[in-house]
Amino acid sequence: MSEKKIDFSAIIGIIVTVLGVLYTFYAFALPKAAIGNPMGPLYFPIALGIVLSILGVILIIRSDFSKIKTSIRFIKDQTLEDKKVTFMIAMTCISGIVYGVLFDLIGFVVSTIIFLMSILTMTNPKKHIQNTIISVLFSGSVYALFKFALGIPLPELPL
Repeated sequence: MSEKKIDFSAIIGIIVTVLGVLYTFYAFALPKAAIGNPMGPLYFPIALGIVLSILGVILIIRSDFSKIKTSIRFIKDQTLEDKKVTFMIAMTCISGIVYGVLFDLIGFVVSTIIFLMSILTMTNPKKHIQNTIISVLFSGSVYALFKFALGIPLPELPL
């Protein structure tokens, strides 16, 4: 009895390549420096995007495309526990993206509270009061640490 091996390399390679290309594209849109070399602050983000894209292409080239159907079928035929883990990973990624979007719009404290509440509710769904206390205390403490102890301003609520 031969067991078909699961290989997600091609799928992950495609995702990484697309993300690398998008990251590089947006890195070119970053503002240029007003003093010194105008491209100076852009070198690292552009290089990071290019390296990410190259590594994604290498992963695609090295992958076994004949195993893609088996891998997709494996995703569809997951056990209930595996589906729960996959859902939690997906929701964590989505929460991170929403956090990144909200960070500048509504400030550090509120966006961090929302992010932590979403993650804590997923992992500890029946303890809403505990999750709220942890989220508020953590966000407020980190904000105070950065602003007052380290002198690093974080985005505040827009007025």
